[in-house]
Amino acid sequence: MPSDNPILAPHVPDTRIHMTFAPGKKGKGTWSGTVHNRDLQTDLMRLRDTYGTTHLITLVEDFELADLQIPHLRKETLSLGMEHLHFPITDLSVPDDLDAFEGFVEELKTTYQSGATFTIHCVGGLGRTGLLAAILLQELHGYSPEDSVVAVRAARNGTIQTKEQEQFVLGWRK
Repeated sequence: MPSDNPILAPHVPDTRIHMTFAPGKKGKGTWSGTVHNRDLQTDLMRLRDTYGTTHLITLVEDFELADLQIPHLRKETLSLGMEHLHFPITDLSVPDDLDAFEGFVEELKTTYQSGATFTIHCVGGLGRTGLLAAILLQELHGYSPEDSVVAVRAARNGTIQTKEQEQFVLGWRK
């Protein structure tokens, strides 16, 4: 039986940047041990209808999509009228190709400035999700690196999980 708990996607106030865990995920959680049995379509419709998501940004690797039993995430997202952007980052890590990541951030800036509403996710919606959200706050809303970390953590407790992720955010474009 799918989870009855609606997906939540908190945002940093005065932005259109939301953060959440992987919609539709199934199986045992890596850290919490919680068994997830979410319905992908229900989660995606809520992200669209409740949070105004126009663009779902996925930061998990392809094998994680399979492990979470959501290999058709892109197809389902597109079928509900949202765009899907995918930039895989290794769990508990930072982007390994800085040039590609900078290009991705530039693409996101253009998209956001056109009025898009983003929902960013990884598996748990904390490490990789917080990293990208904090960088977007710097790039789009003029936050200092330090304030961007504080803001994403205030919006979603536990974001930016590792020291490496925090240092990446604090050193962005310096």
